[in-house]
Amino acid sequence: MLKHILTISAVVGFLLTTSCGNEGSQNKTSTPTTQPETEIVSENKIDVFGTYEGTTAGANSRMKHTLTLNADNTYVMETAYIDKSDKVYTDKGRFKVENGNVVLDIKGAPPTYRIGDKYILQLDMDGKEITGGNADSFEFMKK
Repeated sequence: MLKHILTISAVVGFLLTTSCGNEGSQNKTSTPTTQPETEIVSENKIDVFGTYEGTTAGANSRMKHTLTLNADNTYVMETAYIDKSDKVYTDKGRFKVENGNVVLDIKGAPPTYRIGDKYILQLDMDGKEITGGNADSFEFMKK
């Protein structure tokens, strides 16, 4: 009796394994898939791609930032110290859109920007909104 139960269990297990594995090889029909989140412009359909400009307060100088978000999920961030020199520092990399935020793969600078209507808002290093007297200077307007 035990031998029959084991045999039946083995056959059922084999049938379940092979029938589940063949689902993908049966008639495949193309079903629309959602695009990856990196290609979703935002939850409220604001086009995030484009160029943004903003001026932030640094420790010793104000800084002008120009951030370009490209449709291939690459970015270019140009930063210049307004009161110190004419030199422009350029960072390039990739970004993604996640939970209503643009997240850059940048080191040493705040990587997260909340998506607004025709602007993005730079968040602090922990991804939180910057508060205080100059909080509004972290808004980068879309050109």
